[in-house]
Amino acid sequence: DHFGRFADPPGEAPTSSALPRMRRRDLHVGWYFMGAGSGMPALLLAVVAATGLAPDLRGSTFSACILGMFVLAGFSVVAGLRDLDLRWSHVTLAGSMALMTLAISQAEQSTQALLELYVIQPPLAIYILGRRVAIPYIAASFFAYSTFLLASDFEGAPARILIFVGILLVLSLML
Repeated sequence: DHFGRFADPPGEAPTSSALPRMRRRDLHVGWYFMGAGSGMPALLLAVVAATGLAPDLRGSTFSACILGMFVLAGFSVVAGLRDLDLRWSHVTLAGSMALMTLAISQAEQSTQALLELYVIQPPLAIYILGRRVAIPYIAASFFAYSTFLLASDFEGAPARILIFVGILLVLSLML
């Protein structure tokens, strides 16, 4: 059974004192990847908004989403330093995905340009937590991506959705 690169099988979650030196390093790396998975979309959204590439990304809700994603990235770094069990990574994954979805929902004309951000969390969840645990994140990414794309009345929406599914499948098989 595959439990991810850094995750432990259910019922075998280590404590920081029980972790061998190599295992502790892997735990830190898993958390740092989680931080990057939350921090990078926040950074990209902030840059896109600040540079005017998505002029409709403004307002307190959007800013709060970006700030929340950076807070979750910081939480991940601190969690890695404190040897927190990776089962807590669901806080970062689910929280950053929810905040990213709320931030993208604030973009009226720019929604399509931001949808590729949904490809970040599923491979991260697969890599760190394993395929079985990542299924809800894959489904949520697919649902959000598809919903936003179909709501935009883009003519090529079915083709883009099919390509998105293909990308997620390839990434899933690689990891």
